[in-house]
Amino acid sequence: MSATNNPTPEPHTFQIGLCMAGAVSAGAYTAGMLDFLIEALDSWEAARARGERVPSHRVRLRALSGASAGGMCAAILAALLYRRFPPARAGSDRSANPLWRAWVEGPRIEALLDPSDRGPQAGPLRSLLNVRVLQQIVDSVLDTPGEPAHRPWVASSLPLALSLGNLRGVPYGMSFGGANLPSHKMRMHADSATFVVGTARPEHPDLLPLENPASSRGGNWPRLGQAALASGAFPLFLQARALSRPGTDYLKREILVPGDGHPDSIHRDAKLGSLVPDWPKGTPDPYDYLCVDGGVFDNEPLDLCRRFMMDAPGQRLVRDGRFADRSVLMVDPFPDSADDAALPADTPLQRIVLALVEAWKMQSRFGAVDVALAAAPDVYSRMMLVPSRGSGAEASGAPLAAGGLGAFLGFFHQAFREHDFQLGRRNCQRFLRLHLALPTTNPLFGEVPFVPADATHEAELVQRWQKTPDLPAHYPVIPLIGACAQEERLPDWPRGVLKPDSMAPPIRARMDAVVKDLLRPAPLGYFGGIAARGYWWWKRDELVKAAIGAIATSLREKQLA
Repeated sequence: MSATNNPTPEPHTFQIGLCMAGAVSAGAYTAGMLDFLIEALDSWEAARARGERVPSHRVRLRALSGASAGGMCAAILAALLYRRFPPARAGSDRSANPLWRAWVEGPRIEALLDPSDRGPQAGPLRSLLNVRVLQQIVDSVLDTPGEPAHRPWVASSLPLALSLGNLRGVPYGMSFGGANLPSHKMRMHADSATFVVGTARPEHPDLLPLENPASSRGGNWPRLGQAALASGAFPLFLQARALSRPGTDYLKREILVPGDGHPDSIHRDAKLGSLVPDWPKGTPDPYDYLCVDGGVFDNEPLDLCRRFMMDAPGQRLVRDGRFADRSVLMVDPFPDSADDAALPADTPLQRIVLALVEAWKMQSRFGAVDVALAAAPDVYSRMMLVPSRGSGAEASGAPLAAGGLGAFLGFFHQAFREHDFQLGRRNCQRFLRLHLALPTTNPLFGEVPFVPADATHEAELVQRWQKTPDLPAHYPVIPLIGACAQEERLPDWPRGVLKPDSMAPPIRARMDAVVKDLLRPAPLGYFGGIAARGYWWWKRDELVKAAIGAIATSLREKQLA
């Protein structure tokens, strides 16, 4: 199969796949972006149904993928796309919006620090934080009531993939020169859980079907909920999740093997190959595995989304904007910036360990080809939406309030998550207005008269693309209609809302509960146990003070104090 094969375009239709990166509490930003995108597409379709003079081309949501918080957003979106709910506009009753409830009202630090999940009858300690609230959020989303909604912009077959950190791993053997030679043993731990809402497509027969999308109470929907919790299981802090599937699922995994390019070679063209596991005792059925955060190995699962954008394995998306008919849109809210300071030669061991963890985390997010293509202004097969408060004086801030403490800071106050959710809506509006656009010569518009949503919208778009003289005139792919064309207000920066000292009691209570659990099974003996508990009581206030100091430092660094 040639690597240059492209999917067959659907006339006057642009297909999009959403790839949502991991972000811990900054998932509220992704949720806000999704909320505005749904509203914009719904408004366009409603205007079309009313016979209004609006652009007549179409957009189709073709695929979803996500890691960690992005994986949880993808799962929530899959459960909500087939139900009607109001957008969470500023000033409205946002509690009726399930995205708002799940990401702004739900994950409170008080619930995560609640020690009521611990005690002699609680079983072994599985996470530093109380994860009951996360299960409650999943159950709430799956049980969300609402009028069924038919959204023409959602594909009749909507696949989604959640990246997972598979701690068991899948074994493979690699040998050179012949099948009978000893092989080099290895395990793959980057994994994914894959589902499909609606009609299963023949090119992806291994996806788990999600039946009856208007009601996500039964069938495989609870399995999607558990996969979402597994994808978001931040190591140590949130509970690792046990999943199960047939081992034969891993026999279906295909990869594209590059060709050697020689005109006369039998290996000239790229071909599909298979990764066949080297199970030591035969293919397990079921294959049970424990999972942690999907971002550990694949924090930006572009390839998982791209796979679902194809009509057949091995195809490639068209990058040239004059002909592009589909694109992967990646939402990357992760607020941490890369620190390029060099470590001194006399760096102590504990600092080396921290640097190693940071290097591992950053490397898991880096793909050289993806970075190069994302940076190219003439590549239209992938686009990225990232947080921005602008550059004016009113835009002072991080840009995300969730950015501190490794993106856990957003859990410490609802005002932080409110800000990030509303910024997600605002940034999505700007993205649709100024960046998600194609050259006017693209066949998407070629035989269909294009009608701008309004004169201001058209003028602003022209102004944006005039700043890039190498590119031709462009039209927006998703026009902003009605209320969506009214500018989303820049949310106020939530400075001074969190008093770090107020967190001391719940942090102390959680620490006490965790340490008691850790000491209970320890083989220290009677007097050893007394000594260990005494040492904890002696050091406890010092550790609580350090935790409060870290919160205060983060607030100052992010201009939130």
